[in-house]
Amino acid sequence: MEQPPIVEADEQVTSRLPPLNKWDLQKGEARQYSLTNDRRPIVLIEDELQMQRFLSVMLQSLGHDLIEAATGQDGLAQATIHNADAVLLALGLPDCDGLEVPSTIGKWS
Repeated sequence: MEQPPIVEADEQVTSRLPPLNKWDLQKGEARQYSLTNDRRPIVLIEDELQMQRFLSVMLQSLGHDLIEAATGQDGLAQATIHNADAVLLALGLPDCDGLEVPSTIGKWS
């Protein structure tokens, strides 16, 4: 079996992904992907750009429909609007404690 190439620490690794500034979500914005089928999406609530980018690429590569939000309030709104199947969120968000989000969703159930 062929071994993957080893990348030295000083080598430049290029990516086909857009620069991070294109992934920056402002308050009130959400990004959604491939909501053309009957599946309910996953809502990703993450304010750190690198983590948001990593999780977004990973989830999409696994075939999940995805909606991104950068704040807890925006994520709650998107989860409600799209009847999300799951919510993946950071614990430290700019507008609330990430632990408040599941308890708010639980109150709606």
